[in-house]
Amino acid sequence: MYDLYWHINHDKLFDFLIEPPEYRIADIRNHKPKDEVTLRLQLMKPVKNLPKKLIEAGQKFVEAYQEFVEANQEFDEVRQEFIKARQKLDETRQVPELQYRI
Repeated sequence: MYDLYWHINHDKLFDFLIEPPEYRIADIRNHKPKDEVTLRLQLMKPVKNLPKKLIEAGQKFVEAYQEFVEANQEFDEVRQEFIKARQKLDETRQVPELQYRI
């Protein structure tokens, strides 16, 4: 289950936190401008009292997106295998005795 938080990203009012809040807090402390850290941490709070259907829909979206990312990684791996196989085929075609005739 993913928790919905206010102000965890600079470009969104609220978003699902897909990692422990401590990781985001550490990221804010270590990578954000020092004069923004206190305010960012004060604003970052769990969202409460949203309709259950909205939360469930958001969680399904996050899960679907993660499945997409995984599928895209698999696609990239297969694509790399194809490129290597195509290169081997092209190399084979350059050897005169292995060239096929049209």
